[in-house]
Amino acid sequence: MPRELILPRTLKALPGLFALVLLVGGILGGVFTPAEVGSVLVGYVMVLSFFYRTAQPKRLYQAVVEAGYISGMTLFMASTSSFLGFMLARDLVPHHVVNFVTGISTDKNVVIFIVSGVFIVLGMILEPPAMTFGFLPSFMPF
Repeated sequence: MPRELILPRTLKALPGLFALVLLVGGILGGVFTPAEVGSVLVGYVMVLSFFYRTAQPKRLYQAVVEAGYISGMTLFMASTSSFLGFMLARDLVPHHVVNFVTGISTDKNVVIFIVSGVFIVLGMILEPPAMTFGFLPSFMPF
């Protein structure tokens, strides 16, 4: 790339790069929490999109609807996974899992290998939040 193009392109990218400064500087500086910086960045990007005239009401509406759809699916999955985890804990499944795994071996490396293998197999059919909320409590001893 010719050197004479670097400065104009860098100057054109500065408003977008300032989002990174807001993110890192805001969190490390103690100005924002991670949850707050997300909303600040959404507002900043919205202002930039109107400034660059790329925001269209129809696209914005579609993005909001899709975000709500994805958030609803994630919350439903987390709630049903939490219920599964509660039911497994109520039926003392973690106790039985610990007894089964320690019956195979008490060596920590073998136990880690078994647990990793189980989560690899579960990862083939489940989403990460479902595994975390549903099955991770089963591998935690009392």
